Amino acid sequence: MDQDVFAGKLRAIEVAQAIVDGRIPPYEGARRMWMDVWPQISEDKLGDRLLGFIGEATEWDAHPEARPEIEEGIRRNASKLLAEWGDEAN
Repeated sequence: MDQDVFAGKLRAIEVAQAIVDGRIPPYEGARRMWMDVWPQISEDKLGDRLLGFIGEATEWDAHPEARPEIEEGIRRNASKLLAEWGDEAN
């Protein structure tokens, strides 16, 4: 795995953990995945794993009435990412 992609993957794990722990709000975490992490790994197949965060961040702006559900979706997505990728951080 390319060093930049690996660094991006580790950053995604950090952001997902911060979302799950409540250290950053879900929307902010989804935006970080989109703006900070995705550009690092978008050329790799791993970039596809972050598309859910991008979609949720977009939905946040488009559907303010659904924000509680969107936040819960972001938390679930972060938990799932940790389950899939979490061992990479160790």
